Amino acid sequence: MTDFRSIRTKLPPEAFAISGGMDVAPTDLIPEEIWNSIIHLPDDVSLRTSDHYGTRLKDLWDLWGDWVTLVLDLQGPNQELAQSPIARVALDSAAYFQASVHNALVGYYRLAFASLRSVVENMTVGLHFELSSDRSRFASWL
Repeated sequence: MTDFRSIRTKLPPEAFAISGGMDVAPTDLIPEEIWNSIIHLPDDVSLRTSDHYGTRLKDLWDLWGDWVTLVLDLQGPNQELAQSPIARVALDSAAYFQASVHNALVGYYRLAFASLRSVVENMTVGLHFELSSDRSRFASWL
């Protein structure tokens, strides 16, 4: 095969921050026809999308990585997330950015845009609480 996208693999346990060191054998495997029903369309769309938008997808993924760096800078070396509303919502927003790229790749465009909207909304709320220093209301909002 010449297209690396045509092969599926599981990540090894050491790829995860928290791992018992071994994969547990499947205990309730999904039936193949159900798997295919769920996966085939997103797989097809992801192949077709990445056929023509590889550079844009790479750029979006790089921006997600930059956002993660921003989160680490906002958090600081000795600060807990609960102490900084903007750091906390920026961390949560990292997952929305990651989901947005994935959803765009597999064809769930409305969800991709909804994820970006969540970033704007959460960052707005986080900035409000950061500037007002109202940690108790921020904790309630969380």
